[in-house]
Formats: sequence, C-alpha cells, structure tokens
Amino acid sequence: MTATPGLGEEVHRGVLDMLVAGAAPGCRNFAELLEHVPGAYPPDVAAALTRLTALRLVDAATHARLTRDRGQMSAATGAGAAWDLVLPEPHPLDYDWRWDQRTAARLLAHCLSASSRDDTVALLGTPTLMHAAATSALHRRWVLLESSAATTAVLAEISPGDVICCDLTRDELPSLDADVVVADPPWYPEHSRAFLWAAAQLTRTGATVLLAQPAAATRPGVLAERAELLAFAHAADWICSGSVPAH
Repeated sequence: MTATPGLGEEVHRGVLDMLVAGAAPGCRNFAELLEHVPGAYPPDVAAALTRLTALRLVDAATHARLTRDRGQMSAATGAGAAWDLVLPEPHPLDYDWRWDQRTAARLLAHCLSASSRDDTVALLGTPTLMHAAATSALHRRWVLLESSAATTAVLAEISPGDVICCDLTRDELPSLDADVVVADPPWYPEHSRAFLWAAAQLTRTGATVLLAQPAAATRPGVLAERAELLAFAHAADWICSGSVPAH
C-alpha cells in the first residue's frame, strides 16, 4: 500500500513550491532562499528546490548555485553564531531553537518600546534573548523562565537572581507583575496555549505579550491552528493587536 498525502499536505507543498519557484532565481545562496520562505523547514525547502528542478520550473544552474554549500543552511537558522557560544549546545528534544542576533535585536527593540525604565520583562523559553539583554546596558529587569537546567546554569552567571529554571506547564510560577512578556513555545497548539496561560499569570493588566508562532509555510494546518489560538486568547480577554513577520 502506498500512502498518499492529504489535501492539507498537498496545499502546503503547492504553496511552498510556488514560493521557492518565485524566489530561487534571484537568490545567491540557500540561506537567502530560506529568508523568502519564513518558517519553512530547510529540508522541505531543499526538497522543493529539487522537485522544481526535475520539473524544469527551476533551471539547473540555479539549483547548483543554491545547493553548492549546504553548510549555509546552519548559518541561515542562526546556529553557530559567535555571540551564542556561551550557551550549551541546544538539543532538539528540548525544543531549543535559538534566535540569531538580528532577531534578538529586533525583539529587544520591541520590548523597550512597549515598556518604561525599570519595568519587568519576562522571557519564556528565550535564552538567546536573555543573553542579549543581560549583556546590554538596558534599564529593565529581565527575568528568564527556562526549563533547561544546563542553559539556566550558564545564564545565571551573567544575570544572577533573574534566571529561573522551571517548567511552565507544571511548576509554580513566580509573582512578577511583568509589563512585557516574550514567549517562544514549541510550535504546537497545546504548548502555545500553555505559554499564553503562563503569560497571563506573570503579567499586570495592560501588559504586552509577544508570542512566537510558525509562519504559514511551516506545515499544513498552521492557519487553522492560529485561528484556534486567537479564539483561546480572546476567551481569556487577551486583545490581539497585530502580527509581525519574521523578516
């Protein structure tokens, strides 16, 4: 028996193929191509590129140029950036997918614009952002809640007292009365709801929550999951003020 993809998977693959076909000719390397399909997994993008080349929708020279150095895939996902080397090696089973320096800088700017001097900013599962904040001269209290004991041990050396090792879904949460929360849950509905619930416990009325979510190209069903999450947030009296693309 041969398994056939469902309609959602076919639509997802078709959208990914369209994005890759449109962007590939103008890209210099694979890392640049990934920037045009935010949220898509690099192996899926590589498979789409190969599929389109076989169908002659992408020329062979473009395919060769973009796949010449597959090591660029790691650079595009932020792995190995020099500023991140103080942290332990991330493990996929910990859902530890780290942001690059440019993303961290953009998020810090959002946090600063949404808060005032000496306000509290809670960071849920965002060790790279904590590292960036703790090593910058920013007049806020930055508090990280992170489940990895190895990661929190390292960051506690940089910012003692404001790094808490805990599982947001099981452990007792501290009383922070935070003005801003940045949360990067594993990209599955149950985790996103749990992180939103934790954010509600950690914040004061009127606080701002920045919640990382997968882009539409990440996998089939993302837009439906997003609609369900927004309904969950609305039921909890959260107001969604907008979304910010990955780049």
